[in-house]
Amino acid sequence: MPSPFEWSAEMDFLYWNSVVRDVLDDPRTIDSENLKLGYPFETIREEVLAKGLTDFSQGHYDLEYGHLTPEDKVLLYCFVNLRLHFFAALATFEAHRALLEDLFASAGRLLLLDVGCGPGTASLALADLLPGRSFDYLGIDLAPPMHLKALAMWEAARATGLIGKDSTATFRTTWAEVAVDQVPAASSVLVVVSYCCASHTLTWKSLQSLAHTVRGLRESRTGKPLVLAYMNSTSPLAHRNYEVFKHALGLDPAADSPTRLTIEYRNRRGKAVTVSQEFVHEVLRLQRS
Repeated sequence: MPSPFEWSAEMDFLYWNSVVRDVLDDPRTIDSENLKLGYPFETIREEVLAKGLTDFSQGHYDLEYGHLTPEDKVLLYCFVNLRLHFFAALATFEAHRALLEDLFASAGRLLLLDVGCGPGTASLALADLLPGRSFDYLGIDLAPPMHLKALAMWEAARATGLIGKDSTATFRTTWAEVAVDQVPAASSVLVVVSYCCASHTLTWKSLQSLAHTVRGLRESRTGKPLVLAYMNSTSPLAHRNYEVFKHALGLDPAADSPTRLTIEYRNRRGKAVTVSQEFVHEVLRLQRS
């Protein structure tokens, strides 16, 4: 894949119609004053989104700028953060493309379990890298408005052919709702933990619970691949939580550590202006022999 990173024409069309147009057409948006849905960019980033750590099941109110619904907050998240997370996932998947091809080549279906799925960003990045493939997507996110946006973007991706027509998408609010024994033993599994390890809701107990779910998926499929893909900011808190999670999986956090990577990507397809982003990632193959 060429550098800087750039998404496909289909993804550019999808993002414009599912996110950008909705923001720009909103009567509260005044471009000349740098207001999106009535709010300045820095206020959106720092207060409305709390750098991505806000509760997206709740709205937001500011005496000066007005009221935002939970759906407004999700839309602003997509407008501000989706590209950053998309290209981190795309760069990670591209670096391990052969391993992902093995998942699709394995007999049975591929299940993509996306922890902290947001608007389904990881599934869109995977589909943009390997267009037209069919897989089952299970998105985990605490906020139902995120589920609705993820499903809408998933359906749009299927309509453009980025995602195979017989693919499925379901959503849960927690991994405790994932019935491991109902995932076909013939399925290969890709677990994505992307930009969620700094969440305030991730306690020691919840990380242990997540590890229990992943271990259950691994132990239920002898000889079938299970791949863990991790992406996050360089936040020390996120790294500590990931180390706790790896230890709960039975892995030695000190043996391997995420790789720090800096990439450039285009905000708009074909445009000369690029954005630089630094993040950490790690991809591990976890397979019962």
